[in-house]
Amino acid sequence: MASRPISLPKNQADFIVRQAMEWLGSEFFSKSWGPPELLKKLQQHQNKYPLQGALMEIVERRMPTMVIEKEWVKDGVQFMEGWFRSPLETLLPGVFNAGGDTNLNRAAWRAIVPMPGAPRRALVVNLAPTGDQGYWRRENFFQAAQMCKQDGISSILLTNPFYGDRRPKAQSYSRLINVSDLFVMGGCLMLESCFLLLWASQQGFHPLGLTGVSMGGHMASLASTNIRCANGEPIALVPCLSWTSAAPVFTQGLLARAVRWDVLSAELSSNMALRRVLDECGWAAMLADDAHVSAQLFPGSPAHRLMWILMEEFTNLGHYPAPPVRDGTLRFVVAEQDEYVPHNEHVLRPEALWQRSAQVHVVPGVGHVWAYLKHHPLFRQSIVNSMATISGTSSGDNNNIGEIIGSNMNINNNNSSSDSIITSSSSSPMVAPNVNLNWMFRRLVNNVWTLRRDNDNKNGEEDSDGGPSPSTTTAAAAASPHQQQ
Repeated sequence: MASRPISLPKNQADFIVRQAMEWLGSEFFSKSWGPPELLKKLQQHQNKYPLQGALMEIVERRMPTMVIEKEWVKDGVQFMEGWFRSPLETLLPGVFNAGGDTNLNRAAWRAIVPMPGAPRRALVVNLAPTGDQGYWRRENFFQAAQMCKQDGISSILLTNPFYGDRRPKAQSYSRLINVSDLFVMGGCLMLESCFLLLWASQQGFHPLGLTGVSMGGHMASLASTNIRCANGEPIALVPCLSWTSAAPVFTQGLLARAVRWDVLSAELSSNMALRRVLDECGWAAMLADDAHVSAQLFPGSPAHRLMWILMEEFTNLGHYPAPPVRDGTLRFVVAEQDEYVPHNEHVLRPEALWQRSAQVHVVPGVGHVWAYLKHHPLFRQSIVNSMATISGTSSGDNNNIGEIIGSNMNINNNNSSSDSIITSSSSSPMVAPNVNLNWMFRRLVNNVWTLRRDNDNKNGEEDSDGGPSPSTTTAAAAASPHQQQ
């Protein structure tokens, strides 16, 4: 008997998933704010390199060695897996020591590229959302093989620090135990994305882009601010279900309910080393300022106020240089009823960023989870359109998005700038071809039960991605990935 279609109103799925995770005891930042001296070093690194747009130049001067471990052919495309040492290890010696004996600095990736000998065209680095421990979700939800064959866009799927094989032994699943872990993750991904795009360019891929969903979308936005392409060429930047700062996410969104505020509050009041670093970094002054936006939002909670201050310090896109984008290559896709990523007046709107013309595609009537499950075709088409804008082909027309969801797009240009907000008016499902929404939701529920069963297993289990046995070579020994057989 066929399963009954799942029908949830608007953003109800956001609350259901969050309640399920609370039942599991899913907690973020259960240990601390992070080593105080590490927070200080991260701010110094931030001011010296990312905020100056200097990361790409650093990567060019200190190129890591790219290691290709696996290659195989499936579905008419070539798959590759490899790794390299994170450049952050060189810039911040000891940054990974806090996690113990881990592979945090081993940046593992999977690529889906054309068959050997076929032309190499566009390539996008796709960064992982919260909880994505492997490659399966990004590979299948974005239909990476089809995107490579049909649209000429290859993909590199990078494993997040603190996820998968890069997870510390003390960490369970994707639950970061220190607030500083999120900032280390961001620092890693910015440098690693710079290197991957530089390497891809050397292998003949063009044009280049960055994308991701949820946390992956925000990390893609952060990384884009330090990308510098040859001859000043633009990149395609498509952040999906993300916003311009993580401050509302961890203080006002549903994820705020998973934060161990009791632990963080106790440490804030008792850890003198932390208080000293807060003072040295200027955060204590913000914390004491009753006129600061954090004080207005959270007058009774110093921990919430500090979380807002730190998230604004490290994740507010408005603090970073403008990425190399132009009209039509920067496309945000957001859910109108997103309870995980609040859209409020306390942080910049995407179309106000960097004095550039951004397109914001609003998916109406859905929340974060339902948009994630249903709207990957829109995410993929936005990537295709951004790439086409760079190439100057007709696929860059916004109407293609309307075609992909079977409806027209309403373009509202009431802004004072030339930015456009595009709202899809479709109420029909946007499930990717050959992906069953009921099966996807059952898989999500099954993952919840599996997580409950394995709650005490610190190492967890990864997605089974298969592939042939390893045969290690270095990128320096070959002219292109297609020649490594």
